[in-house]
Amino acid sequence: MGTTAVVIGAKPGSDDSLVAVQGWEACDYPSMGEPDQIRLELNERIATAGIATQWFDESSSVCLPDGVEAISFSLHAGLLRSIWITRPTGELLEILCQWARVVGWRVYNADSETEYTAEDFTQPKGGDEGVH
Repeated sequence: MGTTAVVIGAKPGSDDSLVAVQGWEACDYPSMGEPDQIRLELNERIATAGIATQWFDESSSVCLPDGVEAISFSLHAGLLRSIWITRPTGELLEILCQWARVVGWRVYNADSETEYTAEDFTQPKGGDEGVH
């Protein structure tokens, strides 16, 4: 995994790469919703996956699974515009990618600028390890 991942809302009909997105102004990023709602949902998904710990990020109040250094929110006009994860784990990225597929977000490795998808974390048949 990269050392930093970013989750952003996708513009309808957009196929923007992370390179293009980085040139946007804060107001150009689509809203991902109310920060408190996203925080609650993300904490619930982390707990349901069985990777919750007693540690929470000081800025976002999101539970930090083992190995994850930070999960921070970027806000504009009171709405969540992006989620930044320092030292993401495969388990956390899988949760984010599954959620992203449902709500229209995109998950990127901010270091290599490549996009993660839920398929990157699918367990192959036969009990082999996935891309964790």
